[in-house]
Amino acid sequence: MKRLMLATLRFCLRSMTRLIPKLPSVLEYEMRLVQGKGAGAETIFLETTQALSFLGLDDSKNLTVLDIGANIGNYTQALVNQRPNAQIFAFEPSKTAQAFLEMRFKNNKRISLLPLALSDEEGIRKLWAPSPGSGLASLSKRKLSHSSINFDHFEEVEVTTLDKWNETWNLSPDLIKLDVEGHELSVLNGAKKILESTRVVQFEFGGANIDTKTYFQDFWYFFKDRGFRIYRIAQIGPIEIEMYSESEECFLTTNFLAVKEG
Repeated sequence: MKRLMLATLRFCLRSMTRLIPKLPSVLEYEMRLVQGKGAGAETIFLETTQALSFLGLDDSKNLTVLDIGANIGNYTQALVNQRPNAQIFAFEPSKTAQAFLEMRFKNNKRISLLPLALSDEEGIRKLWAPSPGSGLASLSKRKLSHSSINFDHFEEVEVTTLDKWNETWNLSPDLIKLDVEGHELSVLNGAKKILESTRVVQFEFGGANIDTKTYFQDFWYFFKDRGFRIYRIAQIGPIEIEMYSESEECFLTTNFLAVKEG
């Protein structure tokens, strides 16, 4: 029965394509979005809602959240809207974005702003961007001239590892969110100790990973080896990626959740 239905569907699609040549591209785009692939930064409410769904429904619980790559604080604000009691540590190395964060959250004592970049080693590095405070800012000088975007601006920033930073705080985060434009895997490699007591990690994967030459496969094995299950954030709800497949190597900005088993 399923084979017959699929054969009928293929026949209908091929027939319609003769009349509407662009139909396959339109369908591909829409089906990709339904699966969460390439949804980009337009899914912040979905991101926070689905991340929080793995942490329980008790609004009174004081969650500890690390927002790494906070930029101007949209993710932090979405969390505050849903869990006002959350203790949030927002990491942002850009001075322009830091100033915006300070103004935006100056009256919220539960939000700590940290002017740091995170990676797998300590030091001083260049933060590249097409303009000061850009959400595209990265520790890599990305090649985006094909999109008429040039990374001509840079500033020197302090870089540390999450494990080194946490030697002072000794936190066990409920949620870590990572959006550092291609350097998510480096942050994770510098956070192996803190991840032992972390329940959920949200991470972005997309075009910036072309510049850093990291792949979804790297994330898959990193988390699976540490007892996490991986989900893609999608409009229809979290989609578990039970097995790695090359089809997951989609370099259109997509957000994932890694959830500690047990």
